[in-house]
Amino acid sequence: MSADKTLFAQTFELVPETIFVHTAQRYRGNSGVRTLYRAGQVHAVAFAQLTWGKCLRDLEPALAANTSKLYAMGFRASVKH
Repeated sequence: MSADKTLFAQTFELVPETIFVHTAQRYRGNSGVRTLYRAGQVHAVAFAQLTWGKCLRDLEPALAANTSKLYAMGFRASVKH
């Protein structure tokens, strides 16, 4: 099994982490968050856009089907509804 990052994860390396940190601090984006933090939320929304998901209910089963690949895609926690 390859440990390389997916193309999806590589595209997010182009965006500096400081953008996520600054925005989350400015708007208190991590207050009350248990597992899925700012970067994970952006990954989930981008994945939904790329897979033509119509709603968040489409996103959860698609990501659950690939749980072994989530870390390679850049997700650090599982995405739940």
